[in-house]
Amino acid sequence: MNDAQHKSSTDRTPSALTPTRLTKSSLSRRTFIGWLGLLTASLGLSGTVLSQGNSEDADQQDDAQAEGAGTGTLGLGIVGLHVADLGASLDFYRRLGLDIPTDVNLGSGAFRLRLPTGQIFFWETIGYTRADFPDYRRGTGQRRVSLEFGFRSAGEVDEMYNALVDEGYGSYAEPLSWGSIRYAGVVDPDGNQIALRFPLAS
Repeated sequence: MNDAQHKSSTDRTPSALTPTRLTKSSLSRRTFIGWLGLLTASLGLSGTVLSQGNSEDADQQDDAQAEGAGTGTLGLGIVGLHVADLGASLDFYRRLGLDIPTDVNLGSGAFRLRLPTGQIFFWETIGYTRADFPDYRRGTGQRRVSLEFGFRSAGEVDEMYNALVDEGYGSYAEPLSWGSIRYAGVVDPDGNQIALRFPLAS
């Protein structure tokens, strides 16, 4: 599925795309996401909503990738989550500072956000994903996804951890220190373990 097909979640219905339309080149930006199920990224704490009107840069990146085939990648372009409840997941990540609007069309089954560092963070419901990948099954176990959110101080790590746990989100690691690193772990609505860390990993 190419970027133009994926960029507007409101335009797509499950019958509009089928696996027969996938090609080798169109999978270049999503193969590792949809099939490997292990995403590792340290993410910024705000972003920009991607819509049809501001996705020209993403199209240009696709063109550059096509022209530069065989010369190396342009870097990590997309990370994403496959979720059971889009609204619940977006609520969780708003709490972690991602600038997600409150008027997202949850019925579309998908949402995309451009991060300040240029990458796209996407959310897709299981049903949305299976419209293109009918055999998709989410991974199991503790490290299905690796996402870390950085904070400005050790105290902010503890504050966010305590606030999320108080709101009913799960915990997999109480705040602890490794030298100058402060680390804690919470669980998102889909059971993914999300790290809170100072300083931001580099």
